[in-house]
Amino acid sequence: MRINQLYIAASCLALTIIGYAHGKQAAEVYSKSGSMDHYESVAQSRSLYCRGDVRIFLDGASKEDEVHALSHSVSIDTSNQDGLKSTIIQGGVGGNQESYDVLISGQHLLENFEAIYLEDNCALETAGLHLEGLKLYSNTNGRITLRGTYKASSITQLKDNVIDAYWMDSDFLEIESRAGRMILAGTAKHVRAFARGKAFLSLDSLRAKDVWLAGYDESFIRFHGENIILSSYMDGAAHAESLGFPTKVSDQSNSHGALVYHLPQFEKISTEVVHAGPSRHTVYHK
Repeated sequence: MRINQLYIAASCLALTIIGYAHGKQAAEVYSKSGSMDHYESVAQSRSLYCRGDVRIFLDGASKEDEVHALSHSVSIDTSNQDGLKSTIIQGGVGGNQESYDVLISGQHLLENFEAIYLEDNCALETAGLHLEGLKLYSNTNGRITLRGTYKASSITQLKDNVIDAYWMDSDFLEIESRAGRMILAGTAKHVRAFARGKAFLSLDSLRAKDVWLAGYDESFIRFHGENIILSSYMDGAAHAESLGFPTKVSDQSNSHGALVYHLPQFEKISTEVVHAGPSRHTVYHK
């Protein structure tokens, strides 16, 4: 009898410990998968800021509005300045290349974003996201991949990362790149593009009516030039390559800068930054 009583008591103690452990684990899982505080930090926000080493996924195709902080090292907060609400995501421990640290889903939850600022090593991926206006400021080494429809007005790239974005649907789009590679696809009525350093702009899948280009240093710009109005200024060792022939050209390139026309029916433009040879090209040097 004494042994049975001890067994029952030990069993009850074990069940109590297990129940406490499960309760604690459930609380941790709940806090990791999101809380009302996280949701309120995102709802009605106009801007998204990321600092640190955080991988973010924005799911605009989801019907459910949810905010999930999937890492204990990441915080999601809010800030109000001049009456405009911003979401601030920061933290991360680095080395997370296999999964996301933050997941925000729901078109209704995300539709108010007008500006995205990424610093340090923040990485961003979106799917099915539709924004009526977007200013993208990239001062990060992390990759940025945008899939959806964006009425972007400006894209700025300061560090050596990759920005891969489609579908642009803009009236006026201003682009500035000082490093890294930027790949854009879509449509825009007017495009102004600045490239510096060793920046690589791939705009051959971006259709525009008129394009203004400025390249400096060793930058490279590739664009769709068929039936557009083009203004170009290449300085230093900068190069621009046009896929197709514009209807009107104003080229003020200096020094060794060059504007090169490719014949699309003869040659597919390489993705590598190379100097065009004399064959199959018309090259104008200033």
